[in-house]
Amino acid sequence: MARSSCHGAWLALWLDYGFRCRAAVIGEGTLMIYRFGDFELREEDFSLIHNGSRVALEPKTLLVLLHLVKHAGHLVEKSSLLDTVWANTFVEENTLARAITVLRHELGDSPRDPKFIQTIPTRGYRFIAAVEAQAALSSSVPPVADTFMQPATTASTSSNPQPIRRWLPEMVAIAVLFVLIATAFMFFWPWHRTNAVVRPALISIAVLPIQNRTGEPSLDYVSDGMTQNTIQALAGISGLRVIGSTTAFHFRDTTQDAQSIGHTLGVNAVLVGRLQRNQDRLVLNMELNQTSDNTILLSHQYLSDLANLRDVQADLLHDTLQALSFDTARLGGQSPLRPHTDNPGAYEENLRGEALIRTDSHQAFREAIGHFQNATQMDSQFDRAWSDLAAAHLFLGIYYESPLDHMPIARRAAQRALELNPSLPEAHGSLGVIDLLYDWDSASAASELEKEGALRSAMSLLACSVHLREQAGQARSAEEEVRRLLSYDPQSEMLISELGCAAYYEHHFDDAVRSYRSAIELAPSSPLPYLGLGRSLTELGHDQEAVEVLDSFAKRNGFAPPILLAESGYTCAVSGHPDAAMQRMHALEKQAKSMYVDPYLFALIYHGLHDHDQTIFWLKKAAAVHSALLFSVLSDPMWQNAQADPQFMAIVETMKSKSN
Repeated sequence: MARSSCHGAWLALWLDYGFRCRAAVIGEGTLMIYRFGDFELREEDFSLIHNGSRVALEPKTLLVLLHLVKHAGHLVEKSSLLDTVWANTFVEENTLARAITVLRHELGDSPRDPKFIQTIPTRGYRFIAAVEAQAALSSSVPPVADTFMQPATTASTSSNPQPIRRWLPEMVAIAVLFVLIATAFMFFWPWHRTNAVVRPALISIAVLPIQNRTGEPSLDYVSDGMTQNTIQALAGISGLRVIGSTTAFHFRDTTQDAQSIGHTLGVNAVLVGRLQRNQDRLVLNMELNQTSDNTILLSHQYLSDLANLRDVQADLLHDTLQALSFDTARLGGQSPLRPHTDNPGAYEENLRGEALIRTDSHQAFREAIGHFQNATQMDSQFDRAWSDLAAAHLFLGIYYESPLDHMPIARRAAQRALELNPSLPEAHGSLGVIDLLYDWDSASAASELEKEGALRSAMSLLACSVHLREQAGQARSAEEEVRRLLSYDPQSEMLISELGCAAYYEHHFDDAVRSYRSAIELAPSSPLPYLGLGRSLTELGHDQEAVEVLDSFAKRNGFAPPILLAESGYTCAVSGHPDAAMQRMHALEKQAKSMYVDPYLFALIYHGLHDHDQTIFWLKKAAAVHSALLFSVLSDPMWQNAQADPQFMAIVETMKSKSN
């Protein structure tokens, strides 16, 4: 092995020299490094570097940045960007807008106060930061004289031998290159072959939302459910890079063709499908397109009725892997092709439940629980139904109803799921959240969230899951995991919010503001980015803007979640507007007459008003019901000034003792 490594190193050095000679001969263009702020954009290896680390970006997004940087200080029309980056491919302007949103997030930029990318309304974008351009060292080769490519005249040939001397060194360089390659070829042919491990190339795929063409909206649960399950199953296979569901569902109503979407997302293949009805049968038409040349790798029609959707799902997964030439022997102990249940009715009930929980509605979650319960009654061995049941109860216990009514049920359901399938990441994620928020047991939570895929599952249930792992001393690994997941799902508001939350708890409030603004752009109907942005602005002292952000959710979406009312009330209180704080307090009290309102939220407003007795009273009530929000007092900057209060610290010590 030592000899092989040595030979490999020499070969690399010689070939590098040879190819440099080749570059000198053919006159390749100089590759550049562009520096702006704390970033380097390198043409040589097509990468964006920030403080020494590579930023994960899709190829098309990186091309957009390169085109803007090369024209720094000048307006770049949208049409120019589309023609340059997506040449000969039809894409919509929202594809470019999404790329700009991702770039702004990674650059820490803001559309309102841009430092890098400025929007020119209706026209395009301008890169406004100062840019330093420098030739990459490895590509800085002297240009070849123009005469090298020009034939010599008869006169010059007979009277002046200089041109021959001019190109003679280049001919020698070419000869040396061929000798080196031939030598390497002979030296490393089979008789010198080592036992090097050949890693199979990573296959990347996007599964686009199956279109419901039946004319029956009630069947959306079938099309969306089969899309989600296909993404989930493929994502669990090592050796596949699968675009996340948030980004995939952004293309639900697109008119782009599969090949252009594949180029946009930087994947090898795109799976598309249509659900139609033929009398009493459902017809699922699926097509797998290869991005590079638009070759159809799979085109199949699956006939089904609601009684055998489970079999169709399994066949689709098998056919997709086969069309991708994926070696299923590599699956080892994984079993994504095996249905989680043998009962078709249970599978359909679970599909209905999963469709409901994608709406994030309180009532939808309650209805979903009924479907998950039906599924577990039809098949008590259905691991995913038990896991989904746990997640639904957990979500209600965190955001909508008393934890006492839901957390114990969620725990039992998650434990049952893991008895049936010990590797199920969703169940591990649910248990980790329960351990931390309900039992205040950070050690057990850390153990659960370390399992493969568990953190991602936890993030789908609870904002700031990265911070929860920070509590267990795993801040860096958790944040790196989020950035890795973002490379698979760059349009995920949830993941971008996670980065904002991590920055908030590290007191990097400017970074938090940038992340949360990006998240709101992607998902204006999700309340959690508004919460994060509001409290980050409050910590920066931008109180009026914070209140405007927190109150804007209700104006945009038609209702005010209790957690945003409370946060707005706290900000009004600390900024010297007690009357406005009490208005929000009364609004919370009114909501509490018809729905569950976490006692912690009342404590938060009283804390802002410096009403010590009421703050402690409501914190104790929150502890009595095991409030899922109470855990934040251990590290939230809003509560730092309460650390000297003995009564407050008694509550904290109770939580810490359980955590330890």
